[in-house]
Amino acid sequence: MIRTLPTQTTSTDTLLSFRYQDDGVAAIPLTPLQKRFVRQVVEKLRSGQYPLESVPCAVCGGHDFEQLAAKDRYGIPLSTQICKNCGLVQTNPRMTQAAYNEFYNCEYRPLYEGELRANPKPLRLQYARGVALREYVARFLSHPPQETRILEVGCGAGGVLQAFHEVGFQVQGIDLGEEYVTYGREHLGLDLTVATIHEVDLKRRPHMVLYSHVIEHILDLESEFRQVHRLLSPDGLLVIETPGLYHIPVNYAHDCLRYLQNAHVYTFSLRTLCNVLEPLGFRLLSGTEQVRAVFVALPQGTSARPQSDYPQARDFLRATELQFLLEVGLQRLGTAPVEAVLHFSQVIESFPTAPLAYHLLALALEKAGRAREARRIRAAAARLPLAH
Repeated sequence: MIRTLPTQTTSTDTLLSFRYQDDGVAAIPLTPLQKRFVRQVVEKLRSGQYPLESVPCAVCGGHDFEQLAAKDRYGIPLSTQICKNCGLVQTNPRMTQAAYNEFYNCEYRPLYEGELRANPKPLRLQYARGVALREYVARFLSHPPQETRILEVGCGAGGVLQAFHEVGFQVQGIDLGEEYVTYGREHLGLDLTVATIHEVDLKRRPHMVLYSHVIEHILDLESEFRQVHRLLSPDGLLVIETPGLYHIPVNYAHDCLRYLQNAHVYTFSLRTLCNVLEPLGFRLLSGTEQVRAVFVALPQGTSARPQSDYPQARDFLRATELQFLLEVGLQRLGTAPVEAVLHFSQVIESFPTAPLAYHLLALALEKAGRAREARRIRAAAARLPLAH
């Protein structure tokens, strides 16, 4: 079903907390250039130039979702949902593929990188990631580097591939960004092409296909990885890196809102990633919740039902958000008790059974000179059910 963005705000009843309502407030500092392109994206969503589509869960085909957030870190309206059947966190409704194509051509770079033109600076970070990845996959490769063919999908300018190329691997990369592909060909001497996985021209089948922080952007996962399975050599490897759900606290100091971004269609745990790939003919060899994972291609996929990561994923996200909110409130408690009172009151609205939030609210009330209200809050905390 195709539709435009609603103009009303979303109820906060099921959101992770009050911070996730669609209020247009960014969770990170924005430059004037980024603010300009945020406004441009929002206008296209409001006008229907970027239409939205409601889709079933990419893992289990279910339609039973719980909304976690109504905006992303830029303040752009974004409906982040978790499937109540399998636990995959996903954008739903989401922009159509045509809308995403225009977004990547027009707004992605200035919004995410703060640049109007392709910037080679991230190459250093990509190269460092490539070195770490090269060391991680070495024990799974059955051929020496000079005999191993690697295809990277979404290679950008080739920073990750460069780490493999310099030690003798036969590398090829594809990406949709023509400026990045041209830069990698001209400055790094890599075999890069503007193409999708369905368009790539391969002289020989690769021994390894690599997706480094790309899978979270792909809408049609089944079509993508069926094609990967067809292209891989027998017993070939599929290597995936993607922002891990259970690693958000490490990378974003427990602030899940700073992670959310409209370009990410999915957020995987290792379990939900396996749920996507196992039916398509891939078996996990090694993986972490970072997420970094190595799969081997099998003759056929499994017909087993996906193992659910819900409610573990939801409980984890709720606990992470509560910890972040309590830490923010504690910072305000010493210097701005009146602000702390408002903050902890909002925390209790989102987490009505969290005893520590009540005790901190009572402490803030006392510091603000409201002892009677503090006693009432402590009495309410005493009536809370005991945690099991």
